[in-house]
Amino acid sequence: MILADLLGPGRIVVPLDAATVPEAAQVLAEACIRDGRVAHPARLRAVLAQIHAEDSVSLGDRAHLPHVRTDAVPSLVAALGVAPRPIPGPVRDGPAARVVLLVLAPPTEAVSYLQAVAAFVRVLARREAVAALEAARTPQDVMVSDVLRERIGSGQLLVRDVMTAQAVAVGPDASLDEAATLLLRHGITAVPVVNPAAEVIGLISHRELLRHLIQPMLAAPGGEGGGSGPGRDLPRERAAPTVGAVMSRTVLCLNEEQALSDVARLMVDKDIDRLPVVRQGLLTGFLTRADIVRRVLGNEGRRG
Repeated sequence: MILADLLGPGRIVVPLDAATVPEAAQVLAEACIRDGRVAHPARLRAVLAQIHAEDSVSLGDRAHLPHVRTDAVPSLVAALGVAPRPIPGPVRDGPAARVVLLVLAPPTEAVSYLQAVAAFVRVLARREAVAALEAARTPQDVMVSDVLRERIGSGQLLVRDVMTAQAVAVGPDASLDEAATLLLRHGITAVPVVNPAAEVIGLISHRELLRHLIQPMLAAPGGEGGGSGPGRDLPRERAAPTVGAVMSRTVLCLNEEQALSDVARLMVDKDIDRLPVVRQGLLTGFLTRADIVRRVLGNEGRRG
């Protein structure tokens, strides 16, 4: 299956008359309804009335991709619009784009939904593809474009399609205070430790921090951390260890080219929340369970 198979002239809106991404999503949804692809129009309208920023993949100034899983549609369907003027993104002060693509899928089609969104993202990330869509003057111009010849993968959505690039990392010589501050600032539970060559050599998490930061408190008289109890007169290197001294040296890393289906199953089975991603041994990003939900699936808790 190719991307064009998910569209049709009746679900391509050129020009798209909308001032915001949620408004554009409503217009495209109405095109799907008129085309007979929606089983429960009122339910779909209600879901889209609550659409949020996390329900849309923003591809900078190239395209917006709102996506929704709802039983208002019986099968995977897409609609595409090209606005005459750039539409501001769903995030305040975010980039504006002329191309908006709405992807709808029932909850039962999780795999094909993931594959379709990833394929559209790959296409719309290319400047030349977006330029071709922006030049379209009729729905037929879009349908005959080579842009939509991209094949939808068969179970091969990759880690690199979903991961967060430019992962936060810390060096082995950093103090535990620095590592703790980094975790708190970014709202994360673990951070990879890398050497100057960006190779992952360990991982430091709340577990290691608690184990070593709380030790002086437990060693002090009464457990209050005061007085001159054990640990008060330790050498400096033991009293204030570096990240490299306390980090976990057993780190499971992902490769960018691994199938996301295999990785997702691993994360669920082993109850792992986040994993570093490497290319040829060098850190390139992080993959979390939240990344998969937020960037591809959206927040299913609000679906109708």
